[in-house]
Amino acid sequence: MTYDAYIIVEDRTDQQFVRVLLPEKFRDNVNVVASGGKSAAISLCRSILVTRQKPTVLVVDSNTTDEREINEQRIILNDLLLQAAGNAPYQIEFAVPEIESVLFCDATALEFILGVAMTDGEKIAAKYNPKGVLADMLRRARIGGESDFLSTLGKEDAAKFSDCSLIANITTFLENKLQLPPMHKSKFRRQIELPR
Repeated sequence: MTYDAYIIVEDRTDQQFVRVLLPEKFRDNVNVVASGGKSAAISLCRSILVTRQKPTVLVVDSNTTDEREINEQRIILNDLLLQAAGNAPYQIEFAVPEIESVLFCDATALEFILGVAMTDGEKIAAKYNPKGVLADMLRRARIGGESDFLSTLGKEDAAKFSDCSLIANITTFLENKLQLPPMHKSKFRRQIELPR
């Protein structure tokens, strides 16, 4: 099958997150491809840019919340992809610090969907360890894991996280590059606020 655009992610969990949270209008013409980690994702993204010359988004975990470190990573990745891209448009998106952070952009919605309230400690920890906090919440909700949770997440519930900057940035890039009409967006994009 031929795709109009590609999203390259680190692993199958990231692939499932992006597929579930990406607006439905992209499901048939955008291929979300899992690789074998961050280095493999970068390599695969370079290969797709060279061989397919299609709009491509690279989504990787930053593994940090430090803006300076994230900017350094962005510069390095941009240099690597620019060499391969030619005329193909690409975008680099970081899940800060991990893909699970998308669900904490609207923690109230997550609590409602799971039927589990977050403790004050979890609200703070979710900014630095969203994967761990989500695992604890899923355990309390008696859900087997991230994959089970994502596979049962309905369209309406998934849409609650579409304003998170990661998903919104991917959506905007794809709309612009594929010349699709924009989705209805909230006035503000949600980001996780880090304590100062």
